[in-house]
Amino acid sequence: MALGMLVKKDVCESPIRKIIYPIRIPTPFPVGDVNVYVIKDDKNVLVDTGPKTPEALETLKDGLYRIGLKFKDLDEIWLTHGHPDHFGLVKTIQQESDVIVFGHPDDNINFDYNSQIPYFLSFFREHNLPEQYVSTFITQFHWYGSYLDKIIPDVWFEDDTFMDTGNHRFQILHLPGHASGHVGFWEETGVLLGGDVLIKHITSNALISFDENSGKRTDNLLLLRNSMQTVGEKAKCVLPGHGIIFKKASEVAESHLEDQEKRLDNVLRFLGEPQSLLRITEQLFPIAEKPEMAFLPISEIIGYLDWGIRVRSMARFKDNGSWFYVKK
Repeated sequence: MALGMLVKKDVCESPIRKIIYPIRIPTPFPVGDVNVYVIKDDKNVLVDTGPKTPEALETLKDGLYRIGLKFKDLDEIWLTHGHPDHFGLVKTIQQESDVIVFGHPDDNINFDYNSQIPYFLSFFREHNLPEQYVSTFITQFHWYGSYLDKIIPDVWFEDDTFMDTGNHRFQILHLPGHASGHVGFWEETGVLLGGDVLIKHITSNALISFDENSGKRTDNLLLLRNSMQTVGEKAKCVLPGHGIIFKKASEVAESHLEDQEKRLDNVLRFLGEPQSLLRITEQLFPIAEKPEMAFLPISEIIGYLDWGIRVRSMARFKDNGSWFYVKK
């Protein structure tokens, strides 16, 4: 796969784009290809890595070769977040280099993949999900986990500080929601290496996650909305984790935020009578009737239920140990 095939025409006008090289990496996941980026300055920096698969490894090596680099030439890896398509190849790269790996401490629970399975089990049982769903989800977690090696980053990012590449520096923006420790890298001309917070063609899923210390579920949809607003305000050009590079980040963010508000209204319409999480999800996403297709829809709907409870348009209560949701 040729380097630089993310867009037919480079929409970014900033001079810094001359030192940032995109590489599109194939993944086995429904989201499709993941975009990683090489910053070639006094330091050679790789932003994200792709998943741990032979095809992804070959594609990454080929992309680096086309700009005159090998793994041993990399100085640093900056991870936007701890999902397999973004950090799965870290240990493989470390075996061939002395690269320094950076990540955000709030995503340690993701870098130590599957450590949050006990929290998920508790969540599934509190919502009375059928055992077929629970066992399917756990199988899927282990399948996703096969595309990475667990890591502990060498250095933890500190919010709002700067990463120096030599002639340029990038501010670390903590952008939680898609993942608790998600970060973006913003350069003063307005270019943002944005990971999965704001993608032009789809709205990122505010995936279910848990606080590593308390085990409490994080309020990811509202966090994601705040992060999208931040990107819309700060970025002139977004180099995303998936899809095409784009300008007019504020317009993309506004469109996605409006779509989320419409989805909240749709969820509310189904709550005239108390409903379980699974029943609500199946009404909005009929595909969730299949356990193997249900996790992402459930992850999305629980975010809207959290939002509705926060703005007091919805309430939840327990009946026989299981949560139910209803319109207030």
